[in-house]
Amino acid sequence: MVVHNRRRVVERRSRSARALDARPVLKLRFRGHDVALRNGQLRVGRHSGNDIVINQPVVSRHHGVILSLGDGYLLVDTSRNGTYVRLEGASADVHVQAGEYKLDSRGTLRLGRVTDAPGNDLLYFELI
Repeated sequence: MVVHNRRRVVERRSRSARALDARPVLKLRFRGHDVALRNGQLRVGRHSGNDIVINQPVVSRHHGVILSLGDGYLLVDTSRNGTYVRLEGASADVHVQAGEYKLDSRGTLRLGRVTDAPGNDLLYFELI
């Protein structure tokens, strides 16, 4: 009886691990460098302690976080100027300011200003 219960526990753990591996990975590209996020979080901002550092005056020191959740990825903006998100194929940006936005396809992010503005500080994202 005890062995049977242990097998059941092992089977449950392996099924949950397979489900986690089947979840898409969020791939971010910034200035030619790729970062992949499957679990945990990724911090973005002007401060050198962030995972992605964007040194622009409109970018807050701790601008925001991208979180890996059980059902996808969530952009959490904690800045004053907000984050602009443009999904692939969309004609306009979504302005996220002191709020959340679910990243569920591919597109671009720009911290502090619209994605059409000139500059090389666009973050490209896609689920793979």
